[in-house]
Formats: sequence, structure tokens, C-alpha cells
Amino acid sequence: MFTAILASLLLAGAVTGSLVYHYYTHRDAEEARAAHLAAAARTARPADTPRTARTA
Repeated sequence: MFTAILASLLLAGAVTGSLVYHYYTHRDAEEARAAHLAAAARTARPADTPRTARTA
């Protein structure tokens, strides 16, 4: 009886820990990807614009 309770608690802890880990790392990856895309969009320039050209 106690072995089954202990095993279920350990399993529940492992599942909870893995879900928390996945949630936080996945969320951080999405935020980093969005920030990277936003920064790339701000610094993007047309392909035919020379590097020395300045825009007002």
C-alpha cells in the first residue's frame, strides 16, 4: 500500500517537474524568437541599398 502511494507521488512529482521545465523553456524560446524577429525587422534594409547610403 505504502509502496504504491510512494510510487505515485514520485511519478506525479516527475511529471510536474517536466511540465514546468517544458513550459518555462518553451515560453522563453518563443519570446526570444519574437524579439529576434523584431530586431531583424528594425535593422532590415532593401537588398539594392548600398551600405553607405543614409536614410532620413
